[in-house]
Amino acid sequence: MSMKLIFLITLTLISTTLNAQEVIISGKIIDKETNEPIPGANVYLSNTVSGASTGTDGEYTFSTELEGNFVLVATFIGYKTQSKPIILKAGNNQIANFQLNEDVTQLGEIVVRSSNKEWQKQLSQFKDFFLGTDNFASQTNILNPEMINFELESGKIRVTNLQPIKINNNALGYNITVEFEDVVFDPFRNTGVYIIYPKFDEMKARNRNQERRWKKNREKSYIGSSRHFFRSLFEDNVRSNRFKIYPNSNVIKKSEDPRMLQSLFGSNWKYIYENYSSFIVRNKALEIGHDLTLDYTGKPKNTNELSSFNINGYYNLLIINKVGLIYNPASVVLVGKWGYDRFSKYLPIDYKL
Repeated sequence: MSMKLIFLITLTLISTTLNAQEVIISGKIIDKETNEPIPGANVYLSNTVSGASTGTDGEYTFSTELEGNFVLVATFIGYKTQSKPIILKAGNNQIANFQLNEDVTQLGEIVVRSSNKEWQKQLSQFKDFFLGTDNFASQTNILNPEMINFELESGKIRVTNLQPIKINNNALGYNITVEFEDVVFDPFRNTGVYIIYPKFDEMKARNRNQERRWKKNREKSYIGSSRHFFRSLFEDNVRSNRFKIYPNSNVIKKSEDPRMLQSLFGSNWKYIYENYSSFIVRNKALEIGHDLTLDYTGKPKNTNELSSFNINGYYNLLIINKVGLIYNPASVVLVGKWGYDRFSKYLPIDYKL
C-alpha cells in the first residue's frame, strides 16, 4: 500500500539562499495587556537553527546568513504563540516586535495522562504518524508528551499542544522545539497533514564517534530525499545526483513562460519568477528512484525504492526554489518511499552537506 503525506512546515512562501553577508534580526516582546517586557521568550525563524531568547528587557537579537521569505515565531509559556512573515535580504537588517496575548488554556492544571488508556493509544498512533517507525524514529523522543491533546473528528485525530513540544533526535543530533499550527492524521491509514513551526538546535557530540554518526545519518536522511530531488531538479543535475525518472525525464519540463505565472498568481508572479523555477509535470504516473539497482531490462529490482508526487492544482505545475522547497507545499502529496519519511528524518532548511 502506498503512503501519502503532505508536509506543511510553514504557511508562507520560502525562498532561501546562503549569503556571506549576515542579516541582523532584533526586536522586543511585551505583554499586550500590561505592556511589560517578557524575559525568556523564544524567537526563531521557523524550520531553521536561527533564533534567540529575550533578555530581562524583553529584547532579542540574532543574525543569520539566510535570505528570502520566512516565518518568524515568538513563543513563551502561558502565552499564545505568534508568528509573522519576514523577508530577509543581505545587508537589510530587520526589526520585528511582538505583543503576546496571555493564553488562559495553558494556565489550568495539566491532567495526569499516564492512566488514560485512550490518550496513551492516541499518543502511540501519533508517534507512528509524526515521527515514523524506523530506526531513526526509535532514537527520537518527545520529552513532554503530556503537553499534547488529541481530539477525535470524523475518524481522524486533531492534535494540539498546550506548550511547545520538546523533541530529542538522537539519530540526527538535534534538539527541536515544535509549535503545532494544524495537525490532523488518520490513525488507521497512518496518513495526514501537519502545519508546524519547528526550531532546531544542534546537540553537542560527546565524542568524535557520535559526531561522525550524526554527520553520516544527516547525509543518509538528505541524500535521495524529496528535498534532494527537488533541489536537483532546480539545479538541472537530476542525473548527476543519481536520480532516475520513470517513464522518462521528459515527463517533467521546465517552464520559462512568465505568462502562466501572471495568470495564476497576479501581482506576486514576478517574485516567484525571480526566486523559483516552474516545472510542468506531464504525467501523473511518474515514479522517481535514487541510486537504484536495475535488472537486465533497465527496470528497478525493488519497486519499494520508488517515490512519486501528486500535484493538486492548475497546469500540474511544480514551483520550487534552489534549496528544494516547494512554493505551495499543500499542493504536493508525497507517495511511495517518500511517503514513509517522517519528522525524525527532517533536517532544518539551513542544513548543508
